[in-house]
Amino acid sequence: MQQKEKKASNSPDQFDLDNYLDEKMNADHAQFHADHSSERKRSFRTAAVVFAVLAVPIMVVFGGDAVDNVQDTLVESVLNSTQNLQTSPENTVILDGNVASGNESADLITTPNDFVEYMAALKSLGILDEFSTTGVQALYNNGVTIDYLKQLSEIDIIDEFSYSGVIALHNNNVTIDYLKQLNDIDVVDEFSYSGVIALHNNNVSQNYLKQLNDIDILDEFSYSGVIALHNKNVGIDYLKQLDAIDVVDEFSYSGVIALHDNNVSQNYLKQLNDLDILDEFSYSGVIALHNNNVTIDYLKQLRDADFIDEFSYSGVIALHNNNVPASFIQQLSDRDLLDDMSYSEVIRAYNTSNN
Repeated sequence: MQQKEKKASNSPDQFDLDNYLDEKMNADHAQFHADHSSERKRSFRTAAVVFAVLAVPIMVVFGGDAVDNVQDTLVESVLNSTQNLQTSPENTVILDGNVASGNESADLITTPNDFVEYMAALKSLGILDEFSTTGVQALYNNGVTIDYLKQLSEIDIIDEFSYSGVIALHNNNVTIDYLKQLNDIDVVDEFSYSGVIALHNNNVSQNYLKQLNDIDILDEFSYSGVIALHNKNVGIDYLKQLDAIDVVDEFSYSGVIALHDNNVSQNYLKQLNDLDILDEFSYSGVIALHNNNVTIDYLKQLRDADFIDEFSYSGVIALHNNNVPASFIQQLSDRDLLDDMSYSEVIRAYNTSNN
C-alpha cells in the first residue's frame, strides 16, 4: 500500500535562528566574565608571591625604603595588566563578520578616556542603565554610535532588544526609519532582532506587515515565512480567505505559497475542511486533488466508507479517474482482500469485474 505524504516534511520554517544566536551570545559572555575574573586573580596572586619572596632579602640589605619601591613597582604592574585585560580586543563581540575591535573603527575615538566619555554620553541621555556593563563595553567595541542609540531611545524601542541585538541592527545597517515604521504599526515586538534584520534586508513593506497584523495572522508565520509570502506575491486577500475558513494554520508558509500559485480555491479548501479530511493530505496532495478535478462528493464517499486514509492522494486520484466506486472497494474489504492490494490492483480488479 502506498504511504501518504506527511505534512510535517513540508514545514521547513520551524528552526528558530534567533534563539540559537542569543543562546550562543549569552554563553560567550558568561565565559568572558569567568575568564576575566580568573585572569585578574592570577595576576594579583603572582604579584603577591613575588613581593613576598623579594621583600625580606631587600629589607635586610637595603632597608625599608627599598621595599616600598618594590611594592610600588609591583602594584603598578598589576594595575597595568588589569587595564590590558579590560581593553583587550578579545572582548569584542563578533556578529555577522562586521565588527570593529576598539582601534579599527572610524567611528571610535582613540584617546585613552574614550570609553569613559562613551559611558558619560549614554548616562547624559538617560540610557546607560538600559544595558549591563558588559553590554555597554560590547556596544563601544563594536562601534555602535551614540546617535544610533539616542534615536532608538527617542522612538522608545531601545528596551525591545538586547545589546547583542542592537549591535546586529546597527552593523547590518537597519535604519531608524524602518524600525520606527515597525513600531508605528505595533509589530516590532513580533520578531527577534535577526527577524527584523531579515525583513529589512528583503524590503518587506510596512503596509504588508500591517495588513497581516490587521487580519490577525502575522503570528501564524515565522519571519522567514513572512518574507517568502511577500516575495512570492501572495496577496493579503488570499490569506484573508484562508483565515476566514479557519485553515491558515493547516499549512506551512511554503504550502500556502503553493496553494496560491496553483489557484486552489477557498471553496475547495472549505469543503475539505468541512468534511474533516483536510489534514489527511499534504498541501501537495490537496493541490493534486484539486488540479485533477477529484470531486468533493467522491472524497465524501471514501470518507463515509472509512477508506480516505487507505490510499495516498495519487491513489485517490487514480481511483477517481477510473471511476472505481467506494461500493466496490467495500466489497474487497468485506472479503478481506483490500489490505493486500495496491490502488492499481484495485483498479484492475474493478475493470476486470466490469468487462
